[in-house]
This record gives sequence, structure tokens and C-alpha cells, in this order.
Amino acid sequence: STVRRRASDLPQRWDTSLRHAGSTEQTLVASHGQPGMLHDLRASMSGIVSNQVFFPEIPAGRCPNASWQRIEFTVEGTIPHLGKVEGVVSHCSYVGPPPDFIIDGSYGDGEFVLVAANGDELWGTYDSGTSGPAAPGVFWWQDYLVFDGGTGRFEHASGSGFEWGTVDFSTTPPSLSYHMEGALSYDASDRRAD
Repeated sequence: STVRRRASDLPQRWDTSLRHAGSTEQTLVASHGQPGMLHDLRASMSGIVSNQVFFPEIPAGRCPNASWQRIEFTVEGTIPHLGKVEGVVSHCSYVGPPPDFIIDGSYGDGEFVLVAANGDELWGTYDSGTSGPAAPGVFWWQDYLVFDGGTGRFEHASGSGFEWGTVDFSTTPPSLSYHMEGALSYDASDRRAD
């Protein structure tokens, strides 16, 4: 059976300066216990907001922390080692503690599935998200991610990284810029059984 890891469960060492959209300085130092080749991963994708569910309609168990929305994005782009990809990314947007319950731009409990051109899937989680206003109707965002298996050559994939971008709510549908940087380990001999 596969043990699923969450971004918040893994020890990670990062430089002390988080970045937001537009900045490109971030150093990742991570170790990966799975066999396979370690690959640098840098990617840029675009996407749209495909679904938003607001409290109290959030499905039971999906957002374990106090959340005011669950948001889902569809993304597409080209990623080294995957080629052309399409995917679904979703997370929970949190509120601050009582009695104020202020929406502070934090989010987490994120999950993603990226599907390569050949159908292989790369799975992962993300957490420790922060966001804030960049311009009227536009918000920057940033978080930490963990690659956690998949199908085909990514069945035993592992790794971690950082992702950032912007969401523009002034467009219909709202649009997303999505950038990812980190390290991915996978065994190319894990091939898709067709």
C-alpha cells in the first residue's frame, strides 16, 4: 500500500525569504529517499479557476482546518520529464482564529494531479500557502509542494519544491499563472502498462 505524505509532514530546509510572484530567488535543499534519478524541475503553466465551493458547502472532511472556500484550478503547460501536461490543482483557503475569523490569505491542504502526454500521472500535495493583493483583482500566491507518487514512470516518484504565481479575478473565468521549481526523483523503468 502507498503511504501518502503531505507537504506539511516533511522536514524541508529553505532559505529564509519566501517569494511572491515576480521574484525568482529560492534555494531548495532536500533529500529524497526513493530510488531513481533526481531531476531539477522548473516549469511554468497557465490555467483557470474551474470551481469554487464556499462555506458551508465544502464537502465534509476535505478541509480539516477552518476554511471559507475550497478552490480548484485546471492547468496546462509543458514540464521537463512530463512533456505537455494537463492537471487539476485544489486547496482550502483558511480563516483566522475566533472571534474575528479574518481571511488572511493563508491556504493549504492542497492536492494536485498532473497528467503527462502519455497518460502517466504525477501526484502531490502543497501546504503553507500565503497570498496577497498584487493589483486590483489580482493576487500573488506561494506555497511548498511535495511530489508523492503517481502512475507509470511516476509510481514511486518523490521530491519537493516551491510554487508561486498569480490569480486574476478580473478575467472570466479567473486566470492563473503557475510556476514550479524543485527536485523530482522517479524511476524511468516504472513504465505505464498498456
